Amino acid sequence: MELRMGRIELSLGILLFGSLLPSEVLGKEVNLLDTSTAQGELGWLPDPPEVGWSEMQQMINGTPVYMYQDCSVLSEGDTDHWLRTNWIYRGEAASRVYVELKFTVRDCKSFKGEVVTCKETFNLYYMESEQDVGIQFRRPMFIKLNTVAADRSFTNRDIESGAMQLNTEVCPIGKLSRRGFYLAFQNSGACVAMVSVRVYYKTCPEVVQGLAHFPETLAGSEGLTEVPGACVEYAAEEMGSPPRMHCSTDGEWLVPMGRCLCAVGFEEVDGSCVGPPSAPRNVSFSLIGTQLSLWWQPPSDHGGRKDLTYTVFCQRCHFLSCDPCEPGVVFSPSASGLTKTSVDVDGLEAYTNYTFAVEAHNGVSGMGPAPQRTAPAVWVAVGHAAPVTVSQFILTQRDDSSLSVSWLAPRQRSRTSVEYEVMFFEKGEEARYTVKHLLEPNVTLTDLQPDTTYMLRVRSITPLGPGPYSQEQEFRTLPPDTGALSGGVIASIIFGVLLFIGLLLGILFFRRKQAHRRQARPDYSTSGFDREKVWLKPYVDLQPYDDPSRGVLEFIKELDVSCVTMENVIGEGKQIGIGGGEINLEIFASWFKQEGRVTLRLPSCSGSDGIPYRSIPEWLESIRMKRYISNFRTAGLDTMESILDLTAE
Repeated sequence: MELRMGRIELSLGILLFGSLLPSEVLGKEVNLLDTSTAQGELGWLPDPPEVGWSEMQQMINGTPVYMYQDCSVLSEGDTDHWLRTNWIYRGEAASRVYVELKFTVRDCKSFKGEVVTCKETFNLYYMESEQDVGIQFRRPMFIKLNTVAADRSFTNRDIESGAMQLNTEVCPIGKLSRRGFYLAFQNSGACVAMVSVRVYYKTCPEVVQGLAHFPETLAGSEGLTEVPGACVEYAAEEMGSPPRMHCSTDGEWLVPMGRCLCAVGFEEVDGSCVGPPSAPRNVSFSLIGTQLSLWWQPPSDHGGRKDLTYTVFCQRCHFLSCDPCEPGVVFSPSASGLTKTSVDVDGLEAYTNYTFAVEAHNGVSGMGPAPQRTAPAVWVAVGHAAPVTVSQFILTQRDDSSLSVSWLAPRQRSRTSVEYEVMFFEKGEEARYTVKHLLEPNVTLTDLQPDTTYMLRVRSITPLGPGPYSQEQEFRTLPPDTGALSGGVIASIIFGVLLFIGLLLGILFFRRKQAHRRQARPDYSTSGFDREKVWLKPYVDLQPYDDPSRGVLEFIKELDVSCVTMENVIGEGKQIGIGGGEINLEIFASWFKQEGRVTLRLPSCSGSDGIPYRSIPEWLESIRMKRYISNFRTAGLDTMESILDLTAE
């Protein structure tokens, strides 16, 4: 009963603390055996098979772990229980291997009752062999490697508090020479559980030191192993000092000697020599019309770096001279900074020769002397331009039986001839279509139905063939003309009427203003008679008469006496001489009204436009009596005032 209880307590401790701290790693460790990762029963050989070591399975972190335990401390007599592993293949590995044991041991003082035998140690053995010997277990052939003692043992109190301790022991095995070996564990009275067993050997890991590469090297069984290094790419040994390092038995690199130097044109970056890449390889292209696709292979030498980019150079050639391509040549996605090994080129001119070159770059390009990194240029001869899709339609004119449509002509910077094919049909009648061929980017469709929607498709045609049709465009003819005035005509008529009314009002306003000017001058009263029946000559034309007095008398006969009023009396009707002739002042004077100083009132003292006469010659000329100017001057009548102020004296 006590023995069973001990096994249960031991199992509980293993369950709680079977997975703890890993061993310290020195160098690189290569496992030959690791039971902690086993997926099934280990199948080791216990001796004797009936008692002693037994295999068990425990769940640790959700993973089944297979292990062995032995707790025969209460049995009578000597305890000598052995457990042998399966054959461990070493092959050509290092002659020095390491055995790592993880185990628990119970404190002998924690057992109650009489204890016949109890220990807290067990022994580790090994045996070399060229092949697996199966179930043969020859104890005398095993060599003792070490007596393993627990640094920490657990008691009942540890089990209750959950403070079970896990021990780790590492035992080296040196100078192995055969292809494989066995391990064996001898228990002479301890309560022990073997949680895991790991067998491994150490190597000095692959490393780059001082621009020299040192490969992974098996650690020796004793002392230091000298390992020569190889200079990294673009580096060379320093004269008389080749690179070397030493690998220790613990897998550590020690005592570096010698060094390497970067070649000319390269620099040391992060332990390697870097420089510009070599030229891209195998530049190829495909050409469809004026659209070009370029692709190439990466350079064989990246210069020791990964930041590789490409730049594409374009030149337009005429005879033997080449110039950079025009801005109209477009690279997709770009002409520089490319990370992929391809690019598309558009906007080339038909019937033109081009060259394209590809150059590789990295982060140190241009920092020093660099090898050739530009691929040989490829020669591209562009022929006919490929047709493009027509777009941007404009309805320029329409009526009830025709439609005029234009569209944007494709941008052709070359001499490629472009024609157009127009397909149109009534909407919903696609099977009944009409096709027209044109040389210009416009069309007029005639003999159409009024107030009808038509669908239009257009495509361009070059010597390479027709391009794709454009998207369908929808246009509608006008309704039939019914004779009614259109909105534009009605607006024009209204505008004309308003303009006429404005002109008429302007004329009336101007005439009224003229009438006001006439009313500002002295007016004669015409009350009591019909004003329209009165007609007076403003002057007397005496030129046709030999005797001026006769002409005046005839003028007087035309006056209606009833319409004449007297305002002033000028003289007494005397004859006065003017320059040798006589003029009856009675002709010029109005009827007198009162005595005293009178003013001569001539038939007219101003022109027809109401402006007063400025001089006697002007007045006489207006009444066609210019020939009497000298007579007036001889009489001392030089101004109009002198004429108008004539008195009876």
